[in-house]
Formats: sequence, structure tokens, C-alpha cells
Amino acid sequence: GRHFEHITIPAGTYAIFETDRSRYPTETFLNLRRRIVSEWLPGTEYRLADAPELAVYHWFREQKEQRYIELWMPIEKK
Repeated sequence: GRHFEHITIPAGTYAIFETDRSRYPTETFLNLRRRIVSEWLPGTEYRLADAPELAVYHWFREQKEQRYIELWMPIEKK
């Protein structure tokens, strides 16, 4: 059987990004994260917060070319 664990994520501020829609968005996921940290974040008044990063997979069976991943990055003011 399946075993699930329930966790509580503390309230916080998250910047949410999405991969392009494609059959295999996992191929671009790590590049997206790298660009967020090296290009987007330095140009803002935020830094990464000490909280979980979340990846939300939108994995459609029928619409394979529309799959994407949301990356939730915890941020806080510098």
C-alpha cells in the first residue's frame, strides 16, 4: 500500500515560478531553479528564507504536452 506522511509547512512568503509546458518538464526544472537563484533573486530585495522549497507537479495523462512544475521558493526581505 501507499504510505503518506503529513507535514505542516509554516506560513511564509513564497515566490512561485513555473517551468514551460512540455511533455517532460523535469528536464528544465533544475535549470529554472538555478536561474531563480542566480539571476532573479539577486535583483530583488529578497533572499531565500529558511523554509521548505516546494515542487508541485501538474502531470496530465491526456494532455502530455501541457505538463509543468511549479517551484515555490521561500523568500524573506533582506
